[in-house]
Amino acid sequence: MSVFGCQTRQGKEQARRHEKRGREVSTIAPAPGKAGGRAAAERKEAAEEYEDIALYIAGIHNPREKSPSEVDCRFVELEKNIHWKEYSVLADSSWARLERRQLARIRSWAKQELAPHCSEQTSLFYPFSGPDFLYAYCFFQNLDDYVLIGLEPVGRIPEPENIPPDSLGSYFRALRVALGDILTISFFKTKDMEADFASERLEGTLPILLVFLARTGNRIIAIEPVQIGKNGEVTRSTFSEVAKYDAGKMNGVKITFERNGLQKTLYYFSIDLSNSSLNGKIGLRKFIDDRGEMVTLVKAATYLMHKKYFSEIRAIILDRSRIILQDDSGIPLRCFDNENWRLQLYGFYSCPIPLFKEWVQDDLRVLYQDSSRVEPLPFGVGYTWQANRSNLMLALRNGR
Repeated sequence: MSVFGCQTRQGKEQARRHEKRGREVSTIAPAPGKAGGRAAAERKEAAEEYEDIALYIAGIHNPREKSPSEVDCRFVELEKNIHWKEYSVLADSSWARLERRQLARIRSWAKQELAPHCSEQTSLFYPFSGPDFLYAYCFFQNLDDYVLIGLEPVGRIPEPENIPPDSLGSYFRALRVALGDILTISFFKTKDMEADFASERLEGTLPILLVFLARTGNRIIAIEPVQIGKNGEVTRSTFSEVAKYDAGKMNGVKITFERNGLQKTLYYFSIDLSNSSLNGKIGLRKFIDDRGEMVTLVKAATYLMHKKYFSEIRAIILDRSRIILQDDSGIPLRCFDNENWRLQLYGFYSCPIPLFKEWVQDDLRVLYQDSSRVEPLPFGVGYTWQANRSNLMLALRNGR
């Protein structure tokens, strides 16, 4: 049970945010008259192709009913491939186990503990996330848009039809390896991502994002390569430009998706969030400011914001967030003062895993020893991913 009351977004924040969105580019701009009709048809055709690709690489049989004249022969044939059939069976089994063991519990917990405090017209900010849309969406399913930031490159839209049939087995093995950690221990390992998302078989984070969108029941409407400009604007780019990591730019992808008739936006940006990098990226702060007061999620973040050279992103989060949900690898407890924040603890905390033992928080351990301040956590998450060892802290900003 949560101890917080609901906070309301200020009208001017909401108006500014929607004005900003009106300036953001769309995948295919509509045109008047017949040209507009052609553009609409092209958008529909592109959306169907994106959906076909996402379902295929997620191992999901395409349920879209089509008349014989409309059948996309590529994916009908691709689903006959023995490697895809084997992958699909394994993927269905893995996701069914994850749903029973983890995802259903998180959604139930989030409905009670998080949803009462979140306006739908709110952005989720998830730094140090890699392509982890899965947990972002599971914790905060009803938000308006999702902003994920990691070091890993964007990559390109997969083209399964261009993979030789005999090579599909290795492609699906690469997918399973890349997804292995997130499906078992709830986070991507940084060193593994460096190898997994730079391979020729699995280029970048975009294939993983598409798998997560498909497996969470979302329909993809548009995919667009983008960059953040110096004034915080999101501008159209090309996949040739954004596919690889570029330390001097803020490359990303914008995915428009919908479920149950509600349209949402997912951004993934490949950006180094250290102080030295952010000094040359004033546009990121402006982009964040334009989203209004945010909900921030931090987990398995290698304790970077405990370090001096990540103080700027820590300050941005504390300044712009209305709600922060994090494990102990996020912002240190000492940064949350009683005047501005109310805290609710969940689960169990004693110390970090041995790899991060120097980041133990004695003050956090003292708080966890007071059972009146701690609520149960019915699932595992983060580095101490076992259900009876995990911790989360929900911080809600006091009224401004």
